Amino acid sequence: MKVCPVTKLEVTQLPQWVMLSPSGVYKTHVKRIGDDIFHFNIDSDRDTVLEHFEKKLLLDAVRFSGLEQKDFYVIWDLRHIKGFSYEYTQGIAEL
Repeated sequence: MKVCPVTKLEVTQLPQWVMLSPSGVYKTHVKRIGDDIFHFNIDSDRDTVLEHFEKKLLLDAVRFSGLEQKDFYVIWDLRHIKGFSYEYTQGIAEL
């Protein structure tokens, strides 16, 4: 069992909660921290612009967690992110 070093809550990570960007430049990994926090980690070896919001990836994690009708939180690790495409920001707004 993995534990978040910051919150000390259990971390859930499934192999299907990973998606390669359409351009193949980065991978998005989703982890659930505790019961209701979803952490997006963008895996890239260089600074990049996020091009496509992985809504299906998030919704799969939300469904798996039984949170369809409940509040939840989403946080991003933006270490290698230099910007967001319009499509990405629109995808977030549509949640």
